[in-house]
Amino acid sequence: MQRPNGFIKNNPLQTDSRITITHPSGNKRFVIHGPGLIDDQMDLIGLPSNELSPHLPLITATLQLWQNLLNVTGGDLSRPKCAVAPLTYNFTPTRYGDASVKLFTIDESPGQIELQPFNQAKLLTILRKLGPESVERYLGLHLNVNCTWTFEFHKRKDQMDKMARRIIDAAMKRHSAYLIFQINYKPALSYPLHHNLFTDQQCDSIQSSFINAILPKMGFNRHMPRVVIFGPQIYGGVALADAKVKQTVFLVTDMITELQRSTLVGKQFNFLIANYQRYLGTAIPFFHQNPADYSYKPRNSRIPFIWEKMYQNQITASSDTWWLPKTPLKNDLAIMDAFILGKKRLQGTSSNFTDTMMNNANSVRLYLRCTFLSDIVGPDKCSIAPWATVGGPHS
Repeated sequence: MQRPNGFIKNNPLQTDSRITITHPSGNKRFVIHGPGLIDDQMDLIGLPSNELSPHLPLITATLQLWQNLLNVTGGDLSRPKCAVAPLTYNFTPTRYGDASVKLFTIDESPGQIELQPFNQAKLLTILRKLGPESVERYLGLHLNVNCTWTFEFHKRKDQMDKMARRIIDAAMKRHSAYLIFQINYKPALSYPLHHNLFTDQQCDSIQSSFINAILPKMGFNRHMPRVVIFGPQIYGGVALADAKVKQTVFLVTDMITELQRSTLVGKQFNFLIANYQRYLGTAIPFFHQNPADYSYKPRNSRIPFIWEKMYQNQITASSDTWWLPKTPLKNDLAIMDAFILGKKRLQGTSSNFTDTMMNNANSVRLYLRCTFLSDIVGPDKCSIAPWATVGGPHS
């Protein structure tokens, strides 16, 4: 939902600009306060059910209230720039006992929001409705509603291809080529890499046309090995910027810097890392482990993406302030750690755990609200507690 500000609660005509993230320890909460009535703001609204239609009156009334408040305070709500994106899901059972999840399309999620211009006898304005594949431009970046960067990738690739064509047709000296690389290319490439989650293949595709065009202007053969082109000068390389390396450096350093400074974003990172630790169900810091072992980790998310890049480049991060689940018992083991150890031990055999089995195991563990084996053992310490086999959450 893109609009001026406000976090819709279940109380009609009541808005709150705060979003609360609960720490897994249970005794800390992180409150994100809305920055006020500003432009280019995107707010997430939690719906009590997986349907949009029953909640349209509440959403419409709240948006109408915000529009009126803006008008009486001297501002205005540009309704053509506002949009609503319902993220409702369709669950389809599979033969494996789990369910596949797919976002509803616009047609599958009926209903629309209409706003009345403040103190004007005009027709109601229907807000744009976005589907899962729709794209919104937000602070210079293009984000798909389904949290992918497909459109942004094609946009950046087209931008670099146009720059490459101009370079090919231009007559320039070597120092001019270096200036263009530093002044035009690097800033245009760097800004999105601080925020996007491009794959290595996408990064190579974005930069390839420009690199091939600028190398001859710099006096190099365009077929020179890229390890030399992007390698550091201390080892005889040209030290040109490599998009995939820059993206990893930007994302990791931005996160570590915010955590060290304990800024608002850093506190949010701290809480999100703790919640990812709880979701993965491991008692070992997940930044020290192979992300490939966790097939059930969230996708299209910044922290798992950073985790994969750090492991790929043999980078580790740790902090004494990061939360880890604790157990008072000796030789106790986290349930998902036991599954991962078993999967490694059974690798290559017909009894090995599949990704579906790992996903289901973690889903059941989350439902039971358990982390360690001791959480589900019975009074005899030798068998599973009856409440766990029945399927009730652990109190």
